[in-house]
Amino acid sequence: ASSLMVMIYALGSVSGGHFNPAVSIGLALAECAGHGGFEVGLAALYTGAQLLGGLAGGISSAALWSSGLGGPSSTLANTTALIEAGDVAHPAVPLGSPGNAYGFGCVFCAEAIYTALLVFVVLNVATCGDEKKEKNYYFAFAIGLVIVAGASAVGPISG
Repeated sequence: ASSLMVMIYALGSVSGGHFNPAVSIGLALAECAGHGGFEVGLAALYTGAQLLGGLAGGISSAALWSSGLGGPSSTLANTTALIEAGDVAHPAVPLGSPGNAYGFGCVFCAEAIYTALLVFVVLNVATCGDEKKEKNYYFAFAIGLVIVAGASAVGPISG
């Protein structure tokens, strides 16, 4: 959350701080509805770039966590063994694994609600009228707090 907040402050004036495809699509929909937001053509380009960036990040993370590069494997058996051996700083669910008690429907619903909350906050703090936006220096902080809330509430559900 802190890294996202800092990236929004650092790159907000360059790209509008768009790092999430859901936010870019939400802003494009707001533009279509006449509420100001983001041009649809640019939103499509940004969304494509964000998806490619996410794919590159996922591949990098998988490579770093694979045992082939010397990192701990993200398999449950290996993670459990590393925790028992004390080689992991804190116990965690394997990367990208939902909590054992949650099915796909529950995970999807939790993520959809959280994403809607994120888009709602971005639309209300970062794209408000120009007269308010100039005085709003805390928009990235508010967005960062939504990320913290999402990680705390939805993280244990979706992994």
